Amino acid sequence: MDSETERKYTRSVSQLKSWAQCGEKFYLERIQRRRMPKRPAPWTLMGIAVHDSIMEWEETKHELDIIAYYYRLYDELAEEAWRDQPDPLYWFLPPNAKYVDKAIKTYRERGAEQLRVYIDAFESRPWEILCLEREFEIDLGGVLVKGTVDRVLYFVDEDWYLVEDLKTGTVKDEADHRQLGFYAFVARELWELPVRDGRYWYLKANRPSETYDLSRFDREFWTDQFARLDTAIHLGIYLPNPGSHCQLCPVRPWCSTQGWLEIGEPL
Repeated sequence: MDSETERKYTRSVSQLKSWAQCGEKFYLERIQRRRMPKRPAPWTLMGIAVHDSIMEWEETKHELDIIAYYYRLYDELAEEAWRDQPDPLYWFLPPNAKYVDKAIKTYRERGAEQLRVYIDAFESRPWEILCLEREFEIDLGGVLVKGTVDRVLYFVDEDWYLVEDLKTGTVKDEADHRQLGFYAFVARELWELPVRDGRYWYLKANRPSETYDLSRFDREFWTDQFARLDTAIHLGIYLPNPGSHCQLCPVRPWCSTQGWLEIGEPL
């Protein structure tokens, strides 16, 4: 891919986080994606289905049968994943799991339980939703960044604005505020909402993260961050970063430091 073609691409905060965590993974999943086999994961299906079900439930003012909607969506995603990758050898399963069908059923029920707990937790909530899954694009020093903010909450009694992002997986990386920081920045810059704070809501643990002051993440910060990311991609800088996260990395077999296969070589 030549540099002129690459420059037509937009950036995102997920790209920034992925590249910073491990350049090798970023390179294999995004730059070499056409040569890499599809490796569906049941927890990814669950995460998408749970997230979309909550957004639809909120959008319909809680009139949606959220569990039925979730089951239908999850099953559709699972069927699509099977069509895209019919070889069970390539499915990415949790440790000790042996059968794809069983793992799919297990995560199907885990997602439904997360939704039941979510509904109970938010029956009496002291806030209203100002923005729900709102898309945006913003130019930062010539780099176009796109994305979607899960939601901006407004606590009426406290006159307080909060950006919140839903997480369906295991509680981790609570110290990484960048995603929240970028969404709060977008809310201030594009929608003129005085958002300074943010948190993650962990559905699996049924609790929020700490509430973080995000005021440091301003235009200057993000312009610099995305300029660095854009430059690194144009220059082809993708450094591996081996660590505990490698255990659940779907492209590990093809990694230059952890793998045993050449890019494009089958399992």
